[in-house]
Amino acid sequence: AGSEAGSETCYVKFAAARPGGSAAKHFAELLAASEAFASARGAKKLVAGVSAGRRNAYEQLLTRGFRPSITGISMHRPGRPLFASPDDFVIDDWR
Repeated sequence: AGSEAGSETCYVKFAAARPGGSAAKHFAELLAASEAFASARGAKKLVAGVSAGRRNAYEQLLTRGFRPSITGISMHRPGRPLFASPDDFVIDDWR
């Protein structure tokens, strides 16, 4: 209570897996550690935000039972690098 998370919720503001061939595995381990941390502290809910543009991370969250609760839109100029890549394994909730 009194934090961004609210009562009985563990909120992951930022986390990332190092890029490379093991990124998906490390991201899964990061999520498992976050779930264990939340459980050990009695949290009934774990909140972790990820851009759907980071498709592989987003799909891992969906597979683990996470569901979108806030939808945002980011706009990009044509021909410019995108902010989120499907191969980025990053949690960054922009509340």
